[in-house]
Amino acid sequence: MVTAFDVKKGKPDPEPYLIAWQKSGLKKEECCVVENAPLGIRSGHEAGLFTIGVNTGILTKEDLADAGADIVFDNMPDFLNWLQQLIN
Repeated sequence: MVTAFDVKKGKPDPEPYLIAWQKSGLKKEECCVVENAPLGIRSGHEAGLFTIGVNTGILTKEDLADAGADIVFDNMPDFLNWLQQLIN
């Protein structure tokens, strides 16, 4: 868990996701970021992590992709279906 007390710079700076990654003890290729906002997507992307954009509001897929998302889903059910296909 990373809170505002752990970082000096918040999103869109990559620091929050870099700290989360370092705390995880995993390799970067074993991690991903799931975000619904361009600032968070930019933060994850600039941290060098695979970044998933999930639209939960009025933004377009292009808004999320342009922020740096590696893959974009139109909504949470589509994201869940994709995750389930990965597991099965």
